[in-house]
Amino acid sequence: MKIYIILFLILLIIFAVQSVRIKKAAEEHLKKDLEKRWGKRAERKYTQGEFERISHYYKQTLTGDEDVIDDITWNDLSMDDVFKNLNHTYSSVGEESLYRRLRVLNHDKKSLDTFGNMVRAFEHQPEQAKKLQQIYASIGRTKSISLYDFIITASGLKPKSNGKHYLSIALMALCIAGLFLVPVYAVVGLLVVLCYNIYSYYKEKNDVNNYFVCFEYIVRLIRHGEEISGILKQMNAPVFQDSVDKIDRLLEQTRH
Repeated sequence: MKIYIILFLILLIIFAVQSVRIKKAAEEHLKKDLEKRWGKRAERKYTQGEFERISHYYKQTLTGDEDVIDDITWNDLSMDDVFKNLNHTYSSVGEESLYRRLRVLNHDKKSLDTFGNMVRAFEHQPEQAKKLQQIYASIGRTKSISLYDFIITASGLKPKSNGKHYLSIALMALCIAGLFLVPVYAVVGLLVVLCYNIYSYYKEKNDVNNYFVCFEYIVRLIRHGEEISGILKQMNAPVFQDSVDKIDRLLEQTRH
């Protein structure tokens, strides 16, 4: 018995070490890839559905009071291509925010000055900018659904009844019991219930899959939030103080 426990522990240690090595190798590969792409023209390929998803944050947050670039002007100026060339972001939140910034005209001088100061702060500390880019690349993209769409939809969700699942369990139990009384009908009934359960499972899976993707994405945002705040603090640039305070406040709320 002891030898089996020892073998199990050895395998567990090997698995843990290998997992750490794979994670470090992936991080190193990502870092090298970002270094290679740094300062160069973006060459990312987009699917139609993916590009449509990027625009949803802009579309869903319009109030009607903004001064925006309308669709006709946007297309006449080939702004989709401009966005693609400018999009060096590696996360859904980044590219959705960039798209909105290009579509909504900002006439507020204070806001523009703040943004310009942020850009200059990153220009003076490129290594910190690269660290942030690596973090956002680790957070990644949702691809299948706009994060903003998910948040809006999820906030309106209501609990569903489990009645049909309980009924399905009860029918399966009856069919199993019926095997001892009327085997032929019980087998047919059991097959019908199993087919319904398989159909129901895949239907529900398709309905909730996007929610799992986005919940996981939000968890990654929260998990990396402290790292982002830490890097901004290390930069010691007053222009980031409001952002740091907001991140820290939101992280504190997630701990309750």
